[in-house]
Amino acid sequence: MTPEEGPAPLRGAKALAAHLMTMGYFKPAPPPQPEPPKPVEVHPRPDFARVKRLAGLSVVSSGNNCQIDAHPIFVRPRQDYPSYSDFWRLVDLDGFQACEQDEVRLTDYGATYIFTGPEGIPDCSHAHARCIFWQFEYAGQYTNQPNCQTCQEQWSSDPAHAARTGAQYVLCGSHPDLNPEPSLISEKTYDVLMLAYLVDRRRAIQAALDRYRWPSDYPGHDTQARHEQLTQSRLMLHVNQHDIPALAPLRMALAAAYHLPVIAEAVQDAGPYRDAVLWVRYEMLPTMTAMFLDGRLEADYLYDSLYNLLCVEHPFRNCVERALMGADVRAVA
Repeated sequence: MTPEEGPAPLRGAKALAAHLMTMGYFKPAPPPQPEPPKPVEVHPRPDFARVKRLAGLSVVSSGNNCQIDAHPIFVRPRQDYPSYSDFWRLVDLDGFQACEQDEVRLTDYGATYIFTGPEGIPDCSHAHARCIFWQFEYAGQYTNQPNCQTCQEQWSSDPAHAARTGAQYVLCGSHPDLNPEPSLISEKTYDVLMLAYLVDRRRAIQAALDRYRWPSDYPGHDTQARHEQLTQSRLMLHVNQHDIPALAPLRMALAAAYHLPVIAEAVQDAGPYRDAVLWVRYEMLPTMTAMFLDGRLEADYLYDSLYNLLCVEHPFRNCVERALMGADVRAVA
């Protein structure tokens, strides 16, 4: 074919296909499209902390319901509160996990967080995690911590406070190793100690008992001086800081570890401590303390009663685990 002649006419099937396309009976197949590039697979960095928490999960089945329960994580306050140092030692001694407030993951369904301490906590109103506030403040300025009521559960270690606020009562157990160096000292250096800041109502009781041997100024928490005072004293005397009757669970836990007998200002409801501590009205504290120290009071049971209650029968770990299952330890009273 020469340029002057033009393209050769279509024949056969090609001519028929061209004619059908012209008449609109079918459209030509679209040209092949290139395959889009495959997306690059991105593997997120594993959350090792969450894996560790989930590894401790246990599943509790009740009928058709299945509830996930987790080993608790205790949340430390942002500030260091010396009066809570024995609590954090108990958490550590019993092998519980602890974290700082900025490490809390309220969206984690598999976590159980236990908050405590005088300061406020995060708003837990919409938390997926199980959130518990354990209250140890029963009088004074720290009783209404911000957001503590936003937790699904509140615990209290004062039976009267628990009944008054609708909280679950939880006995605060102890641990023998809260006394780091147990020893039996027959000769005591001191007759009585209070281990408390001497507000006026405490100072008045001490003045009424000034003929007895008292240790010097308050030695602070977690010090060798405090350990020596606890080891070398015959009696712990507890007088409330405020003119409001309230328990001192952490003080009881400390005395238990040292086998110290305790005489305490009477409270509204002593609960399980009823027979482990000698409870006395404020105005009678000097008289009853003097009778004990002079041997005119038959109360030898006090030397082991708190230890047996809080270190043997109801240690800290058992109390926490029972409380997580909803058990009320007041049944032991």
